[in-house]
Amino acid sequence: MIQNAQEFFFELKNQGEGNGCVPDKLTLTILIRNLEKVGEGELVEVVKKDCVEYVGCPEKFLEEVGRKFPKRKSVGLV
Repeated sequence: MIQNAQEFFFELKNQGEGNGCVPDKLTLTILIRNLEKVGEGELVEVVKKDCVEYVGCPEKFLEEVGRKFPKRKSVGLV
Protein backbone atom coordinates (compact mmCIF):
# COMPACT_ATOMS: atom_id res chain seq x y z
CA MET A 1 0.00 0.00 0.00
CA ILE A 2 2.94 2.35 0.56
CA GLN A 3 3.84 2.11 -3.11
CA ASN A 4 0.23 2.94 -4.07
CA ALA A 5 0.13 5.93 -1.72
CA GLN A 6 3.43 7.21 -3.07
CA GLU A 7 2.30 6.83 -6.68
CA PHE A 8 -1.04 8.51 -5.92
CA PHE A 9 0.64 11.46 -4.25
CA PHE A 10 3.16 12.04 -7.02
CA GLU A 11 0.49 11.60 -9.70
CA LEU A 12 -1.76 14.08 -7.93
CA LYS A 13 1.12 16.57 -7.71
CA ASN A 14 2.21 16.15 -11.32
CA GLN A 15 -1.18 16.02 -13.00
CA GLY A 16 -3.13 18.23 -10.63
CA GLU A 17 -1.39 21.56 -11.01
CA GLY A 18 -2.78 22.18 -14.49
CA ASN A 19 -6.36 21.22 -13.69
CA GLY A 20 -6.72 22.57 -10.15
CA CYS A 21 -6.63 19.17 -8.46
CA VAL A 22 -3.90 19.34 -5.83
CA PRO A 23 -3.38 17.66 -2.44
CA ASP A 24 -5.50 19.27 0.26
CA LYS A 25 -4.99 19.30 4.02
CA LEU A 26 -6.93 16.07 4.52
CA THR A 27 -4.89 14.22 1.90
CA LEU A 28 -1.63 15.52 3.34
CA THR A 29 -2.68 14.64 6.90
CA ILE A 30 -3.63 11.09 5.94
CA LEU A 31 -0.37 10.59 4.05
CA ILE A 32 1.80 11.96 6.86
CA ARG A 33 0.06 9.99 9.61
CA ASN A 34 0.03 6.68 7.82
CA LEU A 35 3.55 6.94 6.43
CA GLU A 36 4.80 7.72 9.93
CA LYS A 37 2.96 4.65 11.26
CA VAL A 38 4.85 2.35 8.89
CA GLY A 39 8.22 4.02 9.41
CA GLU A 40 8.56 5.75 6.03
CA GLY A 41 10.45 8.73 7.45
CA GLU A 42 12.06 9.81 4.18
CA LEU A 43 8.75 9.88 2.36
CA VAL A 44 7.13 11.73 5.26
CA GLU A 45 9.78 14.44 4.91
CA VAL A 46 9.05 14.74 1.17
CA VAL A 47 5.33 15.18 1.87
CA LYS A 48 6.06 17.71 4.63
CA LYS A 49 8.31 19.72 2.30
CA ASP A 50 5.58 19.75 -0.32
CA CYS A 51 3.13 21.25 2.17
CA VAL A 52 4.71 24.63 1.39
CA GLU A 53 3.15 24.45 -2.09
CA TYR A 54 -0.33 23.35 -1.01
CA VAL A 55 -1.02 24.80 2.44
CA GLY A 56 -1.24 28.48 3.32
CA CYS A 57 0.69 28.24 6.60
CA PRO A 58 2.67 24.98 6.37
CA GLU A 59 4.44 25.34 9.72
CA LYS A 60 1.14 25.85 11.55
CA PHE A 61 -0.48 22.99 9.61
CA LEU A 62 2.34 20.54 10.42
CA GLU A 63 2.32 21.61 14.06
CA GLU A 64 -1.43 20.98 14.19
CA VAL A 65 -1.05 17.54 12.59
CA GLY A 66 1.64 16.65 15.14
CA ARG A 67 -0.48 17.88 18.02
CA LYS A 68 -3.72 16.20 16.96
CA PHE A 69 -2.10 12.97 15.84
CA PRO A 70 1.07 12.40 17.89
CA LYS A 71 3.40 9.61 16.90
CA ARG A 72 2.64 6.48 18.83
CA LYS A 73 5.50 4.71 20.50
CA SER A 74 5.39 0.97 20.39
CA VAL A 75 5.18 -0.65 23.78
CA GLY A 76 7.43 -3.65 24.19
CA LEU A 77 6.42 -6.54 26.38
CA VAL A 78 8.99 -7.77 28.85
